[in-house]
Amino acid sequence: MTLNHLIASELQMGYGAALWENPIQFSLAPATIYGITGPSGGGKSTFLKSLGGILKPLGGKAMMGSSATYLDDRLLTGNPKIAYLAQDFQLLEKHNALENLFHAAPGSNIHQQEKEAKEMLAFLGGTEWGSRRVDLLSGGQRQRVALGRSMMQKPNFLLLDEPTNQLDAHWRNEFFMLIRRIAIQKKMGVVLVSHNPAELLQVCDEIAVLTDRGLSPFQSAQNALKKPNSIEMAKYLGYFVEISQEWKQEFGVMEEHHSRVFARKNDFRLEQEPHGWILEHAFSRFDGCFGIVSKNGKHVELKIPTKLLNKIGSEFGVRLKSWIAFS
Repeated sequence: MTLNHLIASELQMGYGAALWENPIQFSLAPATIYGITGPSGGGKSTFLKSLGGILKPLGGKAMMGSSATYLDDRLLTGNPKIAYLAQDFQLLEKHNALENLFHAAPGSNIHQQEKEAKEMLAFLGGTEWGSRRVDLLSGGQRQRVALGRSMMQKPNFLLLDEPTNQLDAHWRNEFFMLIRRIAIQKKMGVVLVSHNPAELLQVCDEIAVLTDRGLSPFQSAQNALKKPNSIEMAKYLGYFVEISQEWKQEFGVMEEHHSRVFARKNDFRLEQEPHGWILEHAFSRFDGCFGIVSKNGKHVELKIPTKLLNKIGSEFGVRLKSWIAFS
């Protein structure tokens, strides 16, 4: 294991009481984008701050290699090799974009600071608006400046706390492409927290779920969509439906009574032969057509053929072709 891995060793956070039932332990590598999602109030922001050495752990350690990221003897909390981008951006509002980057550059050589600031501005795609005051920039441009400021210290890891909350769809996609360039070209590890798992699946190499039980094991986004490695991953990913005990009989699921069973929305099939399921709503998304069907007060969202979009109110049968069980 190299010295620039970000490591959690039995990490526990809390304000008087532990946030998680199980302490967190993992090793994160450079040049990789990690995504973390989970329920509100699960401690995602607190977790990022503990990784970055901003908050003192309640137990265990967050480390950069063999050195703890939180150090009691530092005048300012945080670690110079781990950048944390807050949701409020923390910009110098009366200065322009280039000046914001210049003042974040390390060292005392003015010419070198200016050179590095201009290079960062070009990397961010901001050369055309670099002379504009940041309080006059768009939300996406402001975020790029904040991101650039956090990168001026040349950190090994970049921690992003809900970075797309203030962005529209266009700037969100632009931001994700920039994050990918940062990971590849700057060889920087990125940890991205979002309440929207679809965003993580779009940009992240590895994803995990943080709940009050702790952090699920990281797994690739591709594998998570095929076979999630934990109940938490299946529950919070947004692509799976949990099959209740009553539905097990309905769909012929042959699993132990105590097992928790999940199915992907595209593992359901509508059949023309009526069997009591009513198509209540249908809609199109970028990833296909979906419908909501109901029977005896129970509802299921599933993928449907395009030709059924105009069959609202029709009765169908529903078949489940495959599922995933957790004991």
